[in-house]
Amino acid sequence: MRAEDRAGVVAEAVVMNLFLHMLNPRMRGQKFRWSGFVDMAVRMAVAQVPISMSAYKPRMQPTVERWAKYTAENCLKESGVEEWMVLGSEQTGGHQCDTE
Repeated sequence: MRAEDRAGVVAEAVVMNLFLHMLNPRMRGQKFRWSGFVDMAVRMAVAQVPISMSAYKPRMQPTVERWAKYTAENCLKESGVEEWMVLGSEQTGGHQCDTE
């Protein structure tokens, strides 16, 4: 596998990990909005991939951004998270439910 493809796979893993964490209401901050998830995920991937790969080159950033955006958009679309959230984080200030 080419280094550029590996960078894309690492970006995908970073985004999926972030998505899984954000499903837990306790992991989201007060200002979290699902509508901003894609941008946040791309920024996270751009920051994390160079740290995770010794073979990373700056020319790989467009690949990382493309894979991260594609993965984040698909996580939202395929999960239906914006539709199945009971109240949606937009109305509850970032928290879908409180159990305390």
